[in-house]
Amino acid sequence: IQLEIEDIDLPRALAMIQKLKIAKILNGARGKEKLDSQALAETIVKVAKLARENSEIQEFDINPLFVNEKGVVAVDVRAIT
Repeated sequence: IQLEIEDIDLPRALAMIQKLKIAKILNGARGKEKLDSQALAETIVKVAKLARENSEIQEFDINPLFVNEKGVVAVDVRAIT
């Protein structure tokens, strides 16, 4: 699926996450707690907004981005203009 940045809103981000191979893990598979998919979706929407509002950004990398039960944590972020 190829989406334009303008097409990414919260419902679309949540739907995209549920299509991932790791969706079962995010939803609490194998007796683990459910991870914060809402915070992950909000992060996706915010990064898309950042890209929309800053056309000079050529590349944007978050690596790694950890998702836990109470949010997300970006360990390293790099933006190239």
